[in-house]
Amino acid sequence: MDEPFYYGHKDSSPTACHESVQAVAKAVAERVRVIRGYFPNVRIGDDEVVNSSRAWIDELAGFVDAYRGVT
Repeated sequence: MDEPFYYGHKDSSPTACHESVQAVAKAVAERVRVIRGYFPNVRIGDDEVVNSSRAWIDELAGFVDAYRGVT
């Protein structure tokens, strides 16, 4: 996946999604379920923007936890 956390939640541009971490995790999980319906053994990874801000890292970890929770 290409930065669903960043583009779905962190991006501050006016046309960005501005979704909650939980909403992004749920949307990603729904798409993963569809893909797994066609490719049951697929392996899915994610790359995200990371900076040195502790708050950013904590929020990204929250996204991972939320994703794990809905999958």
